[in-house]
Amino acid sequence: MKALYFFLIFFCLIFGVSFAQDPLTVASALPAKPYAWIEGNKLESNNMVGVGMDILHAFFDELKIELQPKKYPWARSLQYAKSGEIDALLTVFHTKERTKFMDFPEHYLDIDVCVIVSKGKTFKFENWDDLIGKRGIGIRGDSQGNEFDNFDKTNLNMFRVTNTKQAYAMLVDKDRVDYLIYVREVALIDAAKLGYLDNIEILPVPVTSQKLYIAFAKKSKYAKYLPELSKKIKLWKSNGKIKKWYNDAMEKCFQ
Repeated sequence: MKALYFFLIFFCLIFGVSFAQDPLTVASALPAKPYAWIEGNKLESNNMVGVGMDILHAFFDELKIELQPKKYPWARSLQYAKSGEIDALLTVFHTKERTKFMDFPEHYLDIDVCVIVSKGKTFKFENWDDLIGKRGIGIRGDSQGNEFDNFDKTNLNMFRVTNTKQAYAMLVDKDRVDYLIYVREVALIDAAKLGYLDNIEILPVPVTSQKLYIAFAKKSKYAKYLPELSKKIKLWKSNGKIKKWYNDAMEKCFQ
């Protein structure tokens, strides 16, 4: 038995055969079009698509490392990243709390977080103070950056739900909140899909402008690739590849 074991090791070294690596598990806030979403009913590597997956495939396919997408509520995905049960998260904002359990490479996109209201129920919004006294809603587990998160905790009346379907129902159908805080593109795409596009308005001044990252769990063995991944993301931003992936994803979302 030992002789067979050593023969196999020798064979792999001589002929360049390697043992299969564990797949890289990846999750995201879902759906988060155009950054990450699932196509079809079966969750496989090629069925989770979007800009974030384009980046991971472009980098890890060359290393022959399989991507294994996972579908969880966003708050649970964050917990699994903390415990190391998930290797990477596709759609993450940088916060001080998250740096305790995740490492961040170069960001891949700049996006605006906005105030969404029911049609005809706009109000003046020039700074965060204009939200005080109003009823807001957001997605559980979301962060808009350290400063706004702290302002939210101490000054705002924000209700949290699991997804945008619930949020739009509270905002438009039930009229229980005055505004939704969410990423501009995702809010528009979700509203179109759910039939709310003609029932909402987005206030012109963003709540925050954020950098979007693919973050890796500190406990993940794949976090060692972050320096090289950062170099690739910088290159792909400068040569327009990420912009093309973004434009292609946006076009696909509205087809």
